[in-house]
Order: sequence, then C-alpha cells, then structure tokens
Amino acid sequence: MTVHTYSSAVAVGSSRFRGAAALRLEPARDRGFLAASPLFAALLVAVWLLHFIPIFEAAAKLVPLIPTSAFLLALCYAVAPRGFLEMNIRIRPVAWAIPYAMAGAFSIALAVSPLRAVKDVASDWFWLFFLFPLMVKLLSTSSGRRCFSVALPAVALAYLAYWFIVTRKSGFVDELMPLDHNDVGLTIVTAFPFCVAWFCRERKFVRSTAWLACAAAMLGLSLPLGSRSTWLVLCVEVVLLLILVMPRASRKTYLLTGLIVFVVLECFLETRSLGLYSAPARDYARKRFSKLSAYSTDASFYTRVGCYAKAWEILKETSWLGAGLGNRNFTLARVERVVVLGREVNVRKRDAHSFYLSTLGEIGILGFLAFLVFFGNVLYRWRRLPGQYWRSPDTGPFLISAVGVLLYLLVFTSCPMRFFYALAFVLGPYVYYRNIQQRSAANGSGVASGSVR
Repeated sequence: MTVHTYSSAVAVGSSRFRGAAALRLEPARDRGFLAASPLFAALLVAVWLLHFIPIFEAAAKLVPLIPTSAFLLALCYAVAPRGFLEMNIRIRPVAWAIPYAMAGAFSIALAVSPLRAVKDVASDWFWLFFLFPLMVKLLSTSSGRRCFSVALPAVALAYLAYWFIVTRKSGFVDELMPLDHNDVGLTIVTAFPFCVAWFCRERKFVRSTAWLACAAAMLGLSLPLGSRSTWLVLCVEVVLLLILVMPRASRKTYLLTGLIVFVVLECFLETRSLGLYSAPARDYARKRFSKLSAYSTDASFYTRVGCYAKAWEILKETSWLGAGLGNRNFTLARVERVVVLGREVNVRKRDAHSFYLSTLGEIGILGFLAFLVFFGNVLYRWRRLPGQYWRSPDTGPFLISAVGVLLYLLVFTSCPMRFFYALAFVLGPYVYYRNIQQRSAANGSGVASGSVR
C-alpha cells in the first residue's frame, strides 16, 4: 500500500478550539496506513513500551548488551508499509546531527571507561540513525500521530500502575523505592498532554470521561511520586494546555481545572474521600514539597549546583575535550570536591543531574557546539510553525510534550533517546505543515484566511 504523504487538507473555522483551524489529513487518503500493516503498528508500540518503561527493557533482554527494542525496531523496518520508508520529508535531521554524533565517537579516546563509552556511542548512533527519522516520518502523518498519542498514555499508565504497586510495599521511603522517581516523572510529563488533548477531542461522553480519568491518574500519582521536577514541569504543561489547547470558557475546561484543584487538595489536605494516599505517601510528598522553598537546607540543591562546578573542572582537566561520552564517564571523572556558595560539596561519583550539562562534560566544548547546531536546526523549524499548530488538538500535545521533556532534561540525566523523541515531536508536525504548504502551492490556490500560512 502506497502511503500518501502529501494528501492533506485544512478545515477552517472550527468553533471548538478558539475558532482556529482544526488540522487533519483527508480521511480518504490517509486513514490508517498503520491499520493496513498491524504487525508494523504492534512492533512500534512494543518499541515504545520498552523505551518508556526501562524495567521492562531490562527484563526482556534476550542478548547481553543489545536491547530487545533494537531488534524490534529492525523488524519495523522489515515489515514497514510499502512507500513509508521512502517518504520524502524534505528535511535532513540526521545530517544535522552527524557532527554531534562524530564528537561522541571521538570522545571514546578520553573516556574513563572506554568499553562503556563504545557501548553508549553505538547505542546513540543506532537510535539517531534508525529511530529518530522513523519517528519524524511517522508523526508527519495523521494516522501515525493518532497511534502514538493513544499508545503512549497507555504505556505511561502501565508504568505508573507498576510503580504505585511496588512503591506502596516500600512505604514510600525514598531509599527503598525500587524505581527512579525522576524516570517515572519524565514518563508522566511526556504522556500527560495527550490525555488532555484526547479529552478535548472526544465528543462521546464515555470516551471523554475515560481520557479525563487517565489525566486524573497521572496527576494523582505524580504527587506521592515526590519528584519536584515533575510537579514544576506539569504546572508549565497545564498552563500551556489551558491557554492553547483547551476550548475557551467550556465545561471541559472548568472540569479539568476543578480536577487539578481536587487532586492537590486530596494529597496535601489529607482528605480521605478516595483513600488513595497512605499517610507515609502524604508525608513524603509534603517533605519533598517543602524543599522547593527551603533550598538553603536542601543538600540536593548544593549537589546539583556542584555538578556545574564539576563539569567546569572536567573541561579544564581535559583541555576542553570532555570526559568521554556516557553518563558513567561524567560520574567517574576525577573530581571529588567543589565549593558551592561557600559550602564544600562532595561530587565524587555524582552524575550531572542534567542531560545538557552531562553532554557538555562528556564531549567537551567543540562537541557541545555541534550539539547546539543540531538542536538549533530543530528550534529554527519549531519557530516557523504557525501558532494554530499549538492550538490544534492534533499537533498541540506533541509540541507541549516536547516543551515538557526538554525542560525536564534540564534537571535529569537521561539517555539521548528521550531527547530524540522530543525533537521528533517537533519535526513531525513541521513536516506536516510543509506538506500542507506544498499542496496549496501545487493546487495553485492561495491559503484560506485562518489556515496555515
């Protein structure tokens, strides 16, 4: 089946979403090429499941050192619908990233742990050259965006359910939690905008209520999670969703706002109407919340700031070349103590607590400049997207989720794969926008007022 990549139309004058254009592909021509290849769709969902639930990836490993998701992604290429892999997206995102990828490869010689650096370079190259362009192509189509925006919340809820079950056994004691709360929080931040967007899109009461329940579950479980980064980024996403995506002065907007207030009260005012939170969970959440303002007595604040000083010391010791690609190389760098605001901080065997800072310390100044060129190319395309793409419930949640992920990576050291996902969330809608532009030009007709320009 040939994939029609440029068959797009703009429906103008939708009253549901602030009077802006509601964007969609023509159903007759782009209605579910994924449905025509259910095996391809199933493999993609399996890849996302393993990527967003790391504990599942570890449990499903069949070959040492090679993630199972890599095998599944290779199978995706083998069974992809005819014409999908040949899709011309008119941009070359992988070419933008080649200098950054090469900088990572050159940094192997400087690595404290060379074998680990080789593994990280191979992993980053594989996801960059195979997953990243596949996701951009997929998200440039209506059916691809629909599949991902349904599958990701389902994956996130599965992860949250598992986290909640195992965490209750530990009594919500941070040291005993079996999963990294920051990793769980990043999954919430990535998936939450899609639940709200589907809540807006669905006209049927049962489906709309189900998506509202999904959003409520993510908000509710984010509080006992105790991740301050998750709370702050979710606040940013909620504001963007209420301003841009939610219908103005609608019952759904008021309902979502009321839900947010209720969930906060349920946790922090110790109401027992739901019985969701145990006393240790509330105590843990309040303790973490109090540290948002009491940073002067928060040891983690000094550790995070100290990692910036650690990165500076690494660059000076390595002649600005970095410690070698991989979080392990940053962590094991020979920097033990730094001074932060007049206080001596032990940063020995501490990771960067920031994806961007870790990248700087790993690949050095020149490598980080190559990283900024790659990132800057994506930001330039992002800036060219018309505002109505933020307001559309089709593309808006991808852009808002990208904002959330990129902000979260400021305070969390994650693998570059999550960063690649965020960039694909931007470039997919951008390619879609360019397809609409080309179709309008090919038809010889001007773009209608209120539609994409």
